[in-house]
Amino acid sequence: MPPRQPQPAPGSGPEPGSEADQRTGQPGPACPLRDLVPPSLKGSSPRAWPSYDPARARRLYRQAGYCGGRALALPLTFRSNVPSDRLFALIWQAQLQRDLGDCVRLEITGMEATTAYRQLGDGAFTMILLDWMGDFPDAGNYLTPLLGCDQAQGNRCLKGASAASGSFWTRPGLDADLRRSEGLTGPTRAVLLRSIQAEAAAAVPYLPVWLVSPRAWSLPRISAPEFDGSGRVVLSRLQRRGPGGSPP
Repeated sequence: MPPRQPQPAPGSGPEPGSEADQRTGQPGPACPLRDLVPPSLKGSSPRAWPSYDPARARRLYRQAGYCGGRALALPLTFRSNVPSDRLFALIWQAQLQRDLGDCVRLEITGMEATTAYRQLGDGAFTMILLDWMGDFPDAGNYLTPLLGCDQAQGNRCLKGASAASGSFWTRPGLDADLRRSEGLTGPTRAVLLRSIQAEAAAAVPYLPVWLVSPRAWSLPRISAPEFDGSGRVVLSRLQRRGPGGSPP
């Protein structure tokens, strides 16, 4: 979810695993995500973003001059044709009203997904709820399409993946670090990718919400599907089972 200014205070983001996922109609609680990379991949940083902490958020809002009669209006756009988006937006709105109602007011608006996607690169949204899945299971493949930047002015991305995604955030040398990570392996690469996510967490161009668990079904005569770590079924591992349930 890429926010632009104004940003919610750290700790005021929703916390899947409590209210923010148990009413969505999902078959079980969603896994809270505090990282741009799935935790199963090398280079992930599972606690890069802070957990839900309304007391800390209230202190930060007060330092910024809010609370006690002055509330920050925070617009959030959700995809109106994605049912879970609307439910999430309503739950987060109610959660903030309950815990930080005198400090922040979440103003939610629905927009059809295709229309929203066309406007991302125009900077049309203060904050919009989106989902993302990498093309293959590699940490860099999750970071580069969200943080890459071909042309920048200071910390603002003018052209590239970050601008196209609607966040527009970068920092001098970030794209070079992302490219450099492609030539690294092992712990050296993992350390660099974690440091990039720590910077992103501090700047808050994105606010991770939850990790959707992949699900697949197969006929009884087909072996159980296996996933590649980025939510895709590994088709090469599917086998037809014999009459006794074992591979023929």
